[in-house]
Amino acid sequence: GEKIGGKGTVAVTEGSFNNTEDLAASSFTERMNEMYPDVTVLAPEVEGFDPPKAIAKASSILQANPDVVAAFS
Repeated sequence: GEKIGGKGTVAVTEGSFNNTEDLAASSFTERMNEMYPDVTVLAPEVEGFDPPKAIAKASSILQANPDVVAAFS
């Protein structure tokens, strides 16, 4: 939050939905909501582990959310 001036939209991606990545994403989201109320954290999306597919997912997220200023993965 500090790096983005405490405001903006953050995309969250996971390689796959699993307990470990779900916990990391939910912990990140909770902490951002507590510390930076002007930051909107998008719901996690699966990017997978194949680089071209991950790039396509990132592009899709950015096209749908042009206000994204950071990402957590």
